[in-house]
Amino acid sequence: MRMKTVGLISVIIPVFNREKYIKECIDSVLRQKEIEIEIIIIDDGSTDNSLKICKEYEERYSNIIVVHTENKGLSAARNLGISLAKGDYIHFVDSDDFLPNDTLYKDIFSKILNNKVDLIIGRSRFYNENRTTSVGENKCFGVSGVFSENIFNMMVDRNIWSIASSSCNKIINRNYLLDHKLFFKEGILHEDDLWIGYLFNLNPHIFLYDDILYAVRLQKNSIMRSSNSKLMQKKSISKMIISNELSEMIILNKNISKNICARLLANYISFFIDGVKYYYEVDDRRKFLNEVREYKKVLRFSKFTDSRNFRYLYFISKIVPVYILVKIILFRYKVKA
Repeated sequence: MRMKTVGLISVIIPVFNREKYIKECIDSVLRQKEIEIEIIIIDDGSTDNSLKICKEYEERYSNIIVVHTENKGLSAARNLGISLAKGDYIHFVDSDDFLPNDTLYKDIFSKILNNKVDLIIGRSRFYNENRTTSVGENKCFGVSGVFSENIFNMMVDRNIWSIASSSCNKIINRNYLLDHKLFFKEGILHEDDLWIGYLFNLNPHIFLYDDILYAVRLQKNSIMRSSNSKLMQKKSISKMIISNELSEMIILNKNISKNICARLLANYISFFIDGVKYYYEVDDRRKFLNEVREYKKVLRFSKFTDSRNFRYLYFISKIVPVYILVKIILFRYKVKA
């Protein structure tokens, strides 16, 4: 007897020049058994054969929608997919990754049963570029099922914060996403960090799926691993923007314990410092220094951490020009010119 459909899942797949991997990605979604799925593919201005391949799938399968746009980036592509989605739940899948098994959605939703959850979180497994070898996976939660504690407290306490770094090992209730306007910030990199921070800050009703929900292909030439100077500048500014927004958000969250708050703020100040480390690799130093001047305010949260180094940097930031602050950060954190 065919299993009753638990609820339509909208799988949103942004694509940009992934002709080598897109078939494997789409096929892994199409193979999901006994559950109703719509697949929304947003081609983000590909210049290779990606769009052609996706259109061929659209012609063959009635549950696939393909939209072609000019290149605007991952966040814009996901946001467009959200606006088109009709499913009860949304799952973001990157076009070079894949779902780990053919019964993934069936397994997850059979465990949820009648529990209404806002967010499902699973673990990721990582593979080499050719998908011949597994090179690691996220740590276990140590607990599974419906979870009612504050998610920030649990993830930091259990040292499983790496699970928070991707939107793709999560499935989110579409109405919850729309009600809270949880769209991705456009024009930045590391957009998942910001999106997940805002999502967790809402303290959603969560189902922990203590198994592999998502398979990641690690690529040598991915955007996030590129050393292109323009991308370096965008990465650095993105990190500074995110560190400020999330720090201001965390400090106002009364549901986070004092200890966890201190550790999160230290993490986000480190994110700001990571952004500064790109100084010698950016094109427009003047623009970069202006951004540091704008976002160095994150250092004021150092008083809530246990770090003397951060408090020292905050004191220095108030009395020296910004380019001197940058030099001090680079020297302190062993960055060679």
